[in-house]
Amino acid sequence: MGRYFRNMETNKLEIYLEKEDYGALDPAIKDEIRRHFLFSRKKCAWISRAKFPNLYFAEQIAKKIGLEDEGRVGERLTFEECQEAKADRAESRAQYYDHRAQKAMDKAEQLQKPFLNMDYAAATQPINNTSAGRAFANQRNSIIAAFDKGMEEFRKSEYYARCAENARKTAKNTTDCTKGFCQRRIAEAERSIRAQKKNLEYYAKRLEQVNSGEVVKSIGGEVLTEETVQTWIDNATEIIQTSIEKIAYYDNLIEASGGRKFSKENIHAGDVVKLEKWKDPVTVVRTGDKNITYAFPDNPIKLKASYAEIEKVLKSA
Repeated sequence: MGRYFRNMETNKLEIYLEKEDYGALDPAIKDEIRRHFLFSRKKCAWISRAKFPNLYFAEQIAKKIGLEDEGRVGERLTFEECQEAKADRAESRAQYYDHRAQKAMDKAEQLQKPFLNMDYAAATQPINNTSAGRAFANQRNSIIAAFDKGMEEFRKSEYYARCAENARKTAKNTTDCTKGFCQRRIAEAERSIRAQKKNLEYYAKRLEQVNSGEVVKSIGGEVLTEETVQTWIDNATEIIQTSIEKIAYYDNLIEASGGRKFSKENIHAGDVVKLEKWKDPVTVVRTGDKNITYAFPDNPIKLKASYAEIEKVLKSA
């Protein structure tokens, strides 16, 4: 009927269905597909909105349809390579939108040119109910209508220009990140590694039970097989590998922007510091191993920030 696989380069699930097979599907299944996938005309395939490791629902839909699982296709990219590819795609989108914006601008100017060149006296003269008068009225109305279409094209041009700007921001943000942003991504990756290590311990016990002949069921009631548990182990291992690469990537960005200058050793409660995300200075209330607790003057609310977000110490306690 069809097939599906996980594209290792994009980390997305791809479903390949013939048009006739898709048309024969139940409307409820079609709604699920449209909710979790986007159709790619270039590939003539349904591409999942989610990426690994969040492909559970996409995979369940593919299995429900009865598609053939082709596993993993392509070569896995490192996190840095994924970021570079993301930046390249964003820059390509920006260039595409630049072209569309300029094209709409040129069309708008062409449509409005007859109106702008029209003599004011001729444009406002009364219309005689003669064949010549009616012809002139039709011509004038056509010029005015073209002017209105030109305004629509100008609005299109502005829209495409905003799209190009957003795409360039996406490309820029892959490498031009604040230290605070990088540190938060590192903290997320570290939490992910800790969670997946616990999962691996759990999976190892389940695999041992399955290999010993014991009937083990998942939370959903499915009888676990060695292949299923091994897939879990492979996925957890891949998530850990990606998280390690992510930590290295963002750590390099921090080092490239000056490194970590502050820590618990040189920041103390009572210090007045400048954080990268605030214009006003803040006072350090408490220090921890990775973060500080701070407050603004005359404000009881206490917030947290990483040491990497401190730009400079304005006053020592």
